Amino acid sequence: MSNLIPVILAGGSGTRLWPLSRRDFPKQLTALISEKSLLQETYERLSKQYKAEDIYVCLGPTHLAKTQAQLPKIPKKNFIVEPAARNTAPAIALIAKTIHERSPHAIVATLASDHLVENTGEFLAALKASAQIIARHPNYFMTIGLTPTEPNTGLGYIEMGEKYDQQDSFSAFKVDQFHEKPNQETATKYVKSMRFLWNANYLVWRADHMLSLYKQHQPEIFDAVTLAEDKKQEETFVKKYSALPAEPVDTAINEKEQNILVIPAQLGWNDIGSWSTLHDVLAKRSGHHIVKRGEHIGVDDKNILVYSKRHLVATVGLEDIIIVSTPDVTLVLNKNRSQDVKMVLDELKKQGKEIYL
Repeated sequence: MSNLIPVILAGGSGTRLWPLSRRDFPKQLTALISEKSLLQETYERLSKQYKAEDIYVCLGPTHLAKTQAQLPKIPKKNFIVEPAARNTAPAIALIAKTIHERSPHAIVATLASDHLVENTGEFLAALKASAQIIARHPNYFMTIGLTPTEPNTGLGYIEMGEKYDQQDSFSAFKVDQFHEKPNQETATKYVKSMRFLWNANYLVWRADHMLSLYKQHQPEIFDAVTLAEDKKQEETFVKKYSALPAEPVDTAINEKEQNILVIPAQLGWNDIGSWSTLHDVLAKRSGHHIVKRGEHIGVDDKNILVYSKRHLVATVGLEDIIIVSTPDVTLVLNKNRSQDVKMVLDELKKQGKEIYL
């Protein structure tokens, strides 16, 4: 094993990018930015510094075959399969337990499978520096904070405290506090203060230490994952794990622990969390406010995204509109309400039309 074990978290559903992202084929498996899926781009970014046999993937059983098909170089034994999707708190505990069985002092980084990172060099350097700092301070864990480029209200923030250590060009600060998504006024204050970073939930930690934190703060999760590597207890493990509350690691561990460090980094980052965000990213790349994927003819349109997987889409006089056409669903959306796609999904569930999810 290398001095850092990257683990790609690939269990997400990406519901805000419906109807392209579906239950059976979620966001991370989809090619949104390039010809490769976001998952494949994440792997390729890591592969510039880490061997395939040292990269792990954590996910549920539903998408295992599709994910393995997209990442054929990663050994099958490196796929950590959750019995059920229970959010990041149980997932990271399961990762810690699995890797601890193989190398108790291994340093692990848990990383999203569906983020855009433009600055690969900075990303890899930040991971390397984080691992070296955690090697010196194994009773801490690290998060990589993103230097804000705007007062974004859709992200959580990390408040930096005093400087604690230095590695290469990266300074590590103690985390004073994690803050939930703020309103516009508060976000503006955060950015102006120069003491706050965006929280992308990139965590770096030593396997034995992370397990000890779960034992202290989340004994129910700890008890469940201790059965994970015991074949005789497999049925009990599945039952206990599947019954765990679906909780993010933020509230389960991060907000309860004091010994946390953060290093600021400029990654050219975006989580591609909505159709509006995707339009902004692609428009910036292309230098044009009309973005199309597939066949499109438009007249007098402004600031639109058209994604058609099969047939021609023709538009006239549209502004701030997103059109996504798949073989069985067409979504027409005001760009300024892209966060409300979830309301459509809720309505589909109410009407018993879950076949479209």
